[in-house]
Amino acid sequence: MHALVPRESNDTSREDSVTLSIVKRTENDLTQWLATESGFISGLCHYDSEPVVLEPYQQALLDNRSRFRWVAKSRQVGFSFLFALEALARCHLRDGHTAVFVSYNLSDAVEKVLIARQVYEELPTAFKKKLVTDAKTELAFESNAKGRRLSRIISVPSKPPRGKRGDAYLDELAHYVNDREVYTGSTALILRSHGQLTGCSTPLGRRGIFWEIASQELRKYPHHTRQQVPWWLCRFFSLDVRRAAVEAPLMPTEERVVRFGRPVLVEQFDSLPQEDFQQEFECLLRRRVLQLPPLRAHPPVHHRRVGVGPGRFRHARAPGPPSGGLRRGAHPRPLRASRLRGSAGPLHLPHAEELRGCPLRGAGGPPPQNPLRPARGAHVRRPQRHRHESRGEPRSGFPPGGGGELHERVQGALGHRLQDSPPAARRHPSARA
Repeated sequence: MHALVPRESNDTSREDSVTLSIVKRTENDLTQWLATESGFISGLCHYDSEPVVLEPYQQALLDNRSRFRWVAKSRQVGFSFLFALEALARCHLRDGHTAVFVSYNLSDAVEKVLIARQVYEELPTAFKKKLVTDAKTELAFESNAKGRRLSRIISVPSKPPRGKRGDAYLDELAHYVNDREVYTGSTALILRSHGQLTGCSTPLGRRGIFWEIASQELRKYPHHTRQQVPWWLCRFFSLDVRRAAVEAPLMPTEERVVRFGRPVLVEQFDSLPQEDFQQEFECLLRRRVLQLPPLRAHPPVHHRRVGVGPGRFRHARAPGPPSGGLRRGAHPRPLRASRLRGSAGPLHLPHAEELRGCPLRGAGGPPPQNPLRPARGAHVRRPQRHRHESRGEPRSGFPPGGGGELHERVQGALGHRLQDSPPAARRHPSARA
C-alpha cells in the first residue's frame, strides 16, 4: 500500500516545479485502514460483483463520530445503501454490536437487510463471520473469537425500537406518521452502548421533528451535526461535482439543472413542479401555500323550516346566505332535490337554476309515482290481527273493541276540528285501493 505525496524540487531553474514521491505503507497501516468502516467497505465489499466506490459525502458520514448525525438529502443518493454497508462493517469489526434500522414501511425495512445479505455473500471467506440468523428483518453473525458473541442487524418499520441498544438509523424520518414518537423512543438506544443515532430523510415541508432539528428554528439542538446532500453532489446526477459544489448553490434551480444536470435529472425537473423538485432533490424546506379554488358559478341554494299544520316542511330559496355564507369548491356530497329532507343547515345544489321551477318532494309537490318496494326475497313484516277479528272481513281504520264509538265521542266533543285536519300520513295496507 502506498500514497502519493507532493514534494518540492531542488532545481532552481524551475520555480514552481513539483515532483511526486511514493511513501511506502506498512502492514500495520493496512491493518489499521481495514479496521475502519470506510476501509472495510472500500477494500473488501462488493455489490453485484463490482467493488463499492464511496462518494465524498458518504465518506464524510462514515468519518463523523458525533453521537447524533442528521442528514437532509436528495432522492436516490445512496444513504440507505450506505447504512446497510456501515452496519455490516461494524458487525464484522466489533463483537456484540447491534444496528437497528427504522424504515418508512415494512418493504423498506426488508430491503436494507437484503442489501446487507447480498454484500455479505460477496465478502472474502477469511473475513466472514458465521451467519447464524438469516431472516427477512434480522441478520445475526457469530464472532470467530473466543466467546462467540453475536452481532445483529435488525430492521423494523416505523415504530419506536424500545428494548434494544446499539446504533439507530432513522431512514426517511420526515415521512413517518409518528415521527416524534419514533425519535423519542430511539434516543435511549445509544446511552449505554456508546452508539450513534442517525436521522436521514428527504425534507417534507416545515413540519415534524426532522425539520425542527435540521433547521433549529424553534429551538437549538447543539449535539447534532448536520449535513446536506443535494443532487449536484452526486456523480450520478451531476456532470462536474467539484465545480457544481462551488457554483450551483449560487444559481437558481433551472440554471443549475441546465448547467450541471445529467439527462436523467433534466427529465425529473421537467416532470415535477419546481417547488416539488426543490424539495425532493435540493433539500429546500419550502412552506406550501394553500390555494383555494374560485367560487362556483351557481349560487348555493339554502332552505329553512316552516311549521304548517301538524307537520313541518321546507321552502328552498336562492341565493342569499342566511347564516353560513358561501362555501368554496364542490360540496363533498352533491345533493339532489330528494335530499332536501332529513338534514338541517345550508344545502348546496349543483344546478339551482334547473331546479328552481321543479316541485320538491315534501314541499307541497305530488308524491312519487313508483313507491319503494321491498327487494325480492326480503322478509316482509305483515300487520298482526286482533284475536277477535275474523280473517275474512276487511279491517277498519280503528282498532277493535269500540274504536268507532270512541271516535264519535271525541268528534262530538271537539266539534269539526278533526274534519278540517289533513288525513293521516300512514294508511293501513288493507285500506289501499
